[in-house]
Amino acid sequence: MILRSRNRAGNLLVRVFTGGLRLLLLLYLAKYLDQSDFIDFGIIQASILFSTSVATGELHNYTSRLCMERKWSNVQSSLISHVRIIFVFLGLWLCLHKLIFGSIYTHSYSLMLYFFVFFLEIFNQELSRFLVAMDQQFSSSVAIFIRSSIWVPLLYLFNLTKIDDILLVWFLFSTASFLYGLRRILKCMDFRGRYEKIRYFSIRDALATSSKYLVISVAVTGIATYDKILVNLITDKNIVASYFFFATLSSIPMTIVVSMLLSYLKPHMMRVKENIDMLDKVLKINIAITMLVYLILSIVGFISLDYLLIYLENEYMIDYKFLFLILMISGLFNAMAMIYQSKLYVLYHDNFILKINVIIGFIFILASLSAYFTDQYFWFVYIVAFTQLVRFLCFFFCRSNPFS
Repeated sequence: MILRSRNRAGNLLVRVFTGGLRLLLLLYLAKYLDQSDFIDFGIIQASILFSTSVATGELHNYTSRLCMERKWSNVQSSLISHVRIIFVFLGLWLCLHKLIFGSIYTHSYSLMLYFFVFFLEIFNQELSRFLVAMDQQFSSSVAIFIRSSIWVPLLYLFNLTKIDDILLVWFLFSTASFLYGLRRILKCMDFRGRYEKIRYFSIRDALATSSKYLVISVAVTGIATYDKILVNLITDKNIVASYFFFATLSSIPMTIVVSMLLSYLKPHMMRVKENIDMLDKVLKINIAITMLVYLILSIVGFISLDYLLIYLENEYMIDYKFLFLILMISGLFNAMAMIYQSKLYVLYHDNFILKINVIIGFIFILASLSAYFTDQYFWFVYIVAFTQLVRFLCFFFCRSNPFS
């Protein structure tokens, strides 16, 4: 019990450092990059974020659930099967990538760096998900810290202001994170003594589950990704840069919430899922903590915002600082919806989760199209908040029995 508490405290500390360094990265990019480069880098981050969620077909939702339930006697077999299917999904995603995001880079060196980071981030994300499923949350947080934050001081030290240089540093530390995560997973397995023949899990069941969560991921992650692409259609680049800045800034609290709650929530819920009263108690406690964390961080963030903008010397962002509050509220609804969705996930209510998120995806598409064709580009920020609110309310009012 003491060891688990220490691991959880250490995990939180690492996530706080990660969030702090991500803030420093955001400030560095906003202050020292040209406005066009800052926007381009935001599009790169958005495309990689979306790819890490959908490129592997969300297969981890099947494998991680079985891993958390300890239904495999040979974890090695599950990982090998998982990786082989991932390569198939990854090949399909590469074919769609250019169609969805267009040509981000035309220069061969830049394109090479982008795809190196692209591939590593996808595999790093899968390693982190498996570490969480195997009750190695601290190792997962360390891996995320290495690939996303620890290298930020190097930008300040060497004054790196070209996107290619930043991508190169990102690639090097993503490689280090991949090696660390792989080592931790291999250490969790027992290779001593005997070697069992690989037992492939049911491909049909895996694809049936992962296909549902792939659609869910496209709907949910798409809202957090395509809002930036749609906002980029605005001719006033001051608005675009401001939106990218505040959207990234408002996503940092999720780093802490994921550490405190979501990385432990699914394994915990899986252990108590037979006791519905206990499951509801866990859900309510996590919702209350999430609301408290977001309230504190919103207050601190809004008070500090003027000082950050003065440091950046970007006067035009001051006129749009209300975006931060709206996006923080949107993030809160998203976090609470994820907690309710976790309960349904451990209870195998996949079809209900799918229906809710498909409806939300259609609402987002219709609202975005109306904003686009009426040239009301500024509606996008309100559309994101509204869709996250509707998603949360759907899960909240159907939390007890989704089939009633």
